[in-house]
Amino acid sequence: MHDEREAERIVKEGLEVIGVKRIDPAKIPKGSAQKVALASFIRKRTMMINGWLSKNLPMGDPSRVCRYCAAAADRSDIKKLVRKLNMSRGKA
Repeated sequence: MHDEREAERIVKEGLEVIGVKRIDPAKIPKGSAQKVALASFIRKRTMMINGWLSKNLPMGDPSRVCRYCAAAADRSDIKKLVRKLNMSRGKA
């Protein structure tokens, strides 16, 4: 439960940090840079499973979360957002 509370906090605060606070996450494409960056950030800091990430960051089938996050290492747009999340770590 501790990890789930932490993940929920990261989602809430992280959306603001990456600039999508006022947008419903369900309206953002499943594999968007914002969602993938947030999922990658949460995976590195908690023990949340793909199913939780898929449900809470509407990302489609849980198996896709792993693929999205693996591909993130090669995407500069996602790396930039993850750096932003890391820099605001006190907030997110």
